[in-house]
Amino acid sequence: MIIRPIKPSDLQAVLLIEKQAMTNPWSAKMVNDEITNEHGLGYIATTDTGLSGFAFFRLVADEGEILRIAVSTKHRRGGIGSSLIYTLLAELTSRQATGCFLEVRAGNIPAITLYETTGFTTTGRRKGYYNHPREDAIILYKDLSVGHFRPGAADENNS
Repeated sequence: MIIRPIKPSDLQAVLLIEKQAMTNPWSAKMVNDEITNEHGLGYIATTDTGLSGFAFFRLVADEGEILRIAVSTKHRRGGIGSSLIYTLLAELTSRQATGCFLEVRAGNIPAITLYETTGFTTTGRRKGYYNHPREDAIILYKDLSVGHFRPGAADENNS
């Protein structure tokens, strides 16, 4: 697996995964706007079969926010999601971020489990945040200010 920064030429492959993985997928314009946004940051994961996942995030002041992570159906549960998260967290840490937030559908137990195993903890809930279908959002946070972040050090940063 190779993880690299996302490029405009990745748009069509990202859209395929976006439509497959999300209950309310972003439009081509939304994905393109995120890829080309000067404040947006994104990575893709590729395997020998092509694009297998992507992630978008932002850094505002000293806090990061994961906007979107998706892994193709055939590549799930193979470490791609956690590799993308660790890449994002390492990038945020290199930019002196002190923490990272994200929101996830309350019913998306596999994603919540993934985030918890990478060191995120639940900090709140937004009632009726998502549409199609209507669902609460769980807010998760990871403190990046404690010690040094490195992949696999999730427990170290939360002690």
